[in-house]
Amino acid sequence: MLDTNVKIDLLNTDPYFAATIHGGPDYEDDFLAYKLGQDYSNYEAMRRDGHVSSRLQARKFAILGRRLLVKPFKKEKLADRKNAEIASEILRQINYEQICSDLFDSGSLMGFSALSLEFYEKDGYLLPKTEFINQRRIGFSYYYPDEYDLPVATGETLDRSLPVNEQIAMKNGYEVRLLTRRNPNRGERVPKGKIVVFTFGSSQGSPWGRGLGYQFWPLTEIKRQARIAWLLHSDRLGTPPVAGEYPDLNLNRPDQKAALEAFKRFLRAVSPNGWGAFPAGFTAKLLEGTSNSVEFHKALIKLCNDEISEAALLEVSYEEKSNGSLAAKVSQSENRESGLTDADCNLLDAQLQEQFWPVILELNSSRGNCPIIKRWTTEDAREIEDNNLEADTLDKLADVVTKMKAAGFEPGDDWINRRFGSDWIYVRNAVDQQSDTENEPEDVDGQTDTEE
Repeated sequence: MLDTNVKIDLLNTDPYFAATIHGGPDYEDDFLAYKLGQDYSNYEAMRRDGHVSSRLQARKFAILGRRLLVKPFKKEKLADRKNAEIASEILRQINYEQICSDLFDSGSLMGFSALSLEFYEKDGYLLPKTEFINQRRIGFSYYYPDEYDLPVATGETLDRSLPVNEQIAMKNGYEVRLLTRRNPNRGERVPKGKIVVFTFGSSQGSPWGRGLGYQFWPLTEIKRQARIAWLLHSDRLGTPPVAGEYPDLNLNRPDQKAALEAFKRFLRAVSPNGWGAFPAGFTAKLLEGTSNSVEFHKALIKLCNDEISEAALLEVSYEEKSNGSLAAKVSQSENRESGLTDADCNLLDAQLQEQFWPVILELNSSRGNCPIIKRWTTEDAREIEDNNLEADTLDKLADVVTKMKAAGFEPGDDWINRRFGSDWIYVRNAVDQQSDTENEPEDVDGQTDTEE
């Protein structure tokens, strides 16, 4: 593979070099691609900043804290209900939380992330084994539907009787490529079902995505420079810069040269990181900013922290404000979960539902549809509330019908449709209908699928 410095030199000459050699879509995070030469370690290093790390953790843990729901694709189908049971059992045997954490934690910072998929047998199930793939080994290419001879990472050949996109991994309409020693530039295709790619923050449908690092980078650089200035202003933590002056010496004389070297060792001992020795007549002055107070540096760092919080959480948390309160913090946290966390859950679940679960169910079940595996969101709470409200409404309407019939009135079709909707058809008195059903044979297993 090309050295990072070589990449940067080439990118400075041709900003679209990387996209050209990959033969794929352009990058949304142009700073990472064009200024840092796709050196993802620069973004990873930002985790050393405590505030960046805490905001990323807050975003991730908000997702992992939600409980998992497993729903049959169609409740009335027996095969779909069995598939939901299989998925629930597989969830109990694998570390699904770690899979979600690996994808979201790295993907939200870099813009995308990827896991390789392998399978092993245990207790009658084929269970997934995942391994994180470094972003520098992943590329995306335009789709070539007529090219069956392009290299595949596993060495296998594609079946010409099937469409190419049914046999290889795709993401947002682009081919997923694995950069290898054999093909370090264009990469090699990946068989379908062997990789899961998570894309975060794209506004153009690009598989590269655009992670939070795109916004974090300039803010962390400002913080770094502010800390350096703060340390300089505060005399380098007890070792102030020192400038020494010595008289005109004849450095050809061993004794005077030795004296100067001893003087320099003394200055270095006083201030290892900031010292200087100059002949008489030389002067040096420290040029400081307009503000001589450390409060300026503190305010600058706090401003950057607020911007980081706003980028990561869409708002500055109340506990970071001078007038913040515990009640406001709790209220804001709840509001954030109802919006931002719901969106993160839906984004992650949708991509796993598309790439991860169909592969697993295909290996462990021969019938039915793939169940819906998702994290709980406030939409699920609203669905429960709507069902309860509908049940209460039906109870009240049924009570009205009973009282009206007791008074000698019979509900008309217009009233029934207006109150119960067109899905409900009034047949006859419920008491008479119940007496008829008491003589009917019972449904043994409650199965509604005629084919089963």
